[in-house]
Formats: sequence, structure tokens, C-alpha cells
Amino acid sequence: MPSSALSEIARKLRDKELILFVGSGMSAPYFPTWAKLLENLQSKAFEHDPTGAAEVAQMIKDNQFLNAAWAIQHKAGESGWRSYIEATFSSNPADDSPAKQIVERKYAALKGLPFASVVTTNYDGFLAPANPLPMRMPTRSPPCRASVNS
Repeated sequence: MPSSALSEIARKLRDKELILFVGSGMSAPYFPTWAKLLENLQSKAFEHDPTGAAEVAQMIKDNQFLNAAWAIQHKAGESGWRSYIEATFSSNPADDSPAKQIVERKYAALKGLPFASVVTTNYDGFLAPANPLPMRMPTRSPPCRASVNS
């Protein structure tokens, strides 16, 4: 990247003109990425009735994550979905694993940076301590169609 571009990014950050987007890769390897999360959810939701499992697997493979999430949530029911999300993203404060330390260092590097706003699709709580800006964590998956024509 040319130094002029880096200077422009630095200026925009100083002037609070940048919005930080934090995706699931930021919390990996401690928590699963969207693809891995959906694969895990799919195996739980379709464990007793595999009807539709192949279609959802294809959605995940095709990176149609919102569609896959909708189909899995529909199959598992709201309480099943919420229970798995909460179990997956509850963090053990006493855990001092190398994976957790890696993620904590990534988020610590963001602390104090003057972003105008923060947007995240993450369900985990790593971002909140690193971010002084008000933000809303996702509470449920948005409604979406079962399939998308590209």
C-alpha cells in the first residue's frame, strides 16, 4: 500500500471518519467462524431428522450464511438456536488458553482507536471491553429468504 494511502487512512481515523467492521475472523481461533458455527449448528439441528440437511450444507458451502442460519433456526426452533448460540459464545473468564490470548491481543490493539462507529456480526463479547462506543450486539438472526438467486 502506498504511503499516501496509509497517511490518508491515518488522517481519517484521527478525524473519526472511519467505521470499524468486526467479523467472525477476529475472534477466531477461540470462537468459530460463521461457516464453522453454521456447520456445528446444522449437525445439532438435523441430528434426529436429516430432512433438508443436504440443502443447508450446500448453502454453507456456497457462503449463503444468512439463508443457512434461517433454515437451521427454523429447524432447531428459537429456543434451540438461542441455547446453542449462548453455549458456543459463553467465555470462561478463567480460561487462559493460547487461542483466547491471541484473540484478546487482537482486540486490545483496537482499544482507544477513534473509530466513528463499530459494526459487528459477532455474538461473542470480546469487542465490548475494547470499544468505548455504544454498540448493539446481535440478539437474533434477521429474517431472510430460504434461497437467493445470484
